[in-house]
Amino acid sequence: MTSKTKILTLSAFLAFFACDSLLAEQTRNGESEFKSYCASCHGLDGKGNGPFVKFLKDKPNSLTTLARDNQGVFPFSKVYDVIDGRKHLSDHGTKDMPIWGERYAIEILNKYGEYSTAHPETVRCRILELVFYLAELQEYPDTVLER
Repeated sequence: MTSKTKILTLSAFLAFFACDSLLAEQTRNGESEFKSYCASCHGLDGKGNGPFVKFLKDKPNSLTTLARDNQGVFPFSKVYDVIDGRKHLSDHGTKDMPIWGERYAIEILNKYGEYSTAHPETVRCRILELVFYLAELQEYPDTVLER
């Protein structure tokens, strides 16, 4: 094996583990966001059974069946838009759920000041980490897994 081949092989190996590590970190961050901001209504398991449900007009949806309800495909963009909340979605139902995009932006601006240029990216990252975590919570029926 030439030294060029060894370097390329090692680079590919490191890139693979770096990506795997990055995805694991996104899931951990998303899980933390979920526990901090979503579990009170949606429950730790994401099935809509959190302790605040009794104070809501409508029970929150189960977040574990989003893919199943979308013909086996996790609706990534729609989930992102619902969490962000700044784009009104008529099929989302009531607005019991907070608009997290606005809340995250305000939190970041309060922490770093009005001249912070990174807040839109930080808001997107926090929402993306949460969406990646919700994708991990999906319960797929056996028929989808057998494809």
